[in-house]
Amino acid sequence: MQNHTHDVNIESGLERGVIKQIIGQLAQRVAKEWRDRGVAQARGGIKAAYEAVLVTEVSENGFTVSMRNSEMPSPLDALGLMYETGFGPGGFDVTSPWDLRMFLLRGGKTAVNVPFSKSQSTIESISPRAAAMLPSLRPGAPDMGSTAGAKRMPSGMSGKLMEHHVTDATAQLIRINNPGSVDSFRLWRRASIFGKPWIRSGITPLKIAENLCKEIPQMFLDVAAEGK
Repeated sequence: MQNHTHDVNIESGLERGVIKQIIGQLAQRVAKEWRDRGVAQARGGIKAAYEAVLVTEVSENGFTVSMRNSEMPSPLDALGLMYETGFGPGGFDVTSPWDLRMFLLRGGKTAVNVPFSKSQSTIESISPRAAAMLPSLRPGAPDMGSTAGAKRMPSGMSGKLMEHHVTDATAQLIRINNPGSVDSFRLWRRASIFGKPWIRSGITPLKIAENLCKEIPQMFLDVAAEGK
């Protein structure tokens, strides 16, 4: 969770309730700017992390605005933190190429099966040959990273997305039966401390909240003037 707390000092004859109201309006404006700029600048699923920005505390002395998706920290919260600040959980720097296993294998884990969902259109763009096999895949029910009774896509139906990948892009793909909706497709790849690194390119942090902090004095003046 990414929090930004701001202390606001107001020396005036205003009642405390009025001061709190002004600071509350300022907090909502800061949250909206953080959300709007984040959604405009972020890419893909990271936009959802910025859509979750909200005001969590207001008093006559200041306010707190938080980037969070839920009461408990989630993977989306962690990704939002990375793209906003350039630091991941535990404070590790993600602005340079980094090993994704540092994030996946937290808490003493030695290995984890990582799910990847793929739409039919994505599979068609990767390999028409693999796409032609989709109707023959028998649905399976995912259970803790494994499946029961599913017919999997064999290896060799597509190429590797990147040279350092161990398997091709569709190997072991299964169909997921979604009652009342379109079926989806999923595969798992195993990340292990004994395996190859999962290197990700460095992230250029957006630092929207950091930049907003510099604008708060003027934003406060604007809010106060509007209330007169």
